[in-house]
Amino acid sequence: NKINRIMGFAGYIWLTTNDGLCYFRPSDMSEKTILLPLYFDNISVNGINRPSDSLVLSHDQNNIFIEFNALYYKAIQGIRYKLRLKGVAPWKYTDLNYVQYFSLPPGEYQFEVAAEDADGKYKSGIHILHFIIKPRFVETALFKILIGLLILLVTGMILTSIFSYQKLKATNVI
Repeated sequence: NKINRIMGFAGYIWLTTNDGLCYFRPSDMSEKTILLPLYFDNISVNGINRPSDSLVLSHDQNNIFIEFNALYYKAIQGIRYKLRLKGVAPWKYTDLNYVQYFSLPPGEYQFEVAAEDADGKYKSGIHILHFIIKPRFVETALFKILIGLLILLVTGMILTSIFSYQKLKATNVI
């Protein structure tokens, strides 16, 4: 059915076609958004695949590759992804279904990704992947406390030795 003319009048949209005239209210046209299934395909750390539920990593496990997917055959023009590493980078839009982070510093991270088609009719919610890269032991608070205690202990031993020597010298034993 070919549409010859479209016109708005009295709160209605009017269409003239080869088969006649039709009309409808714009409010009757609901734009239904269909939820896309989005999932993480592959997560690898330093080139080794990892399950997404055990991402507490050591300081040298900081090369992260994340592959995600939201395939939907009705999304004619393909899927576009929006992603970010929360608190580190702003939202980025891409057609690629993967991201790689090289040499991330220690810290807690939250990777967020969402998908939609070009028309915005098919959308996913935001999917989140949490992971932690632990610092080296020498960068932890425990190490700093131990070093502080060691310094206090050595300083105490030196002061005790000096006072003992002074006391012995005062009693003319030396």
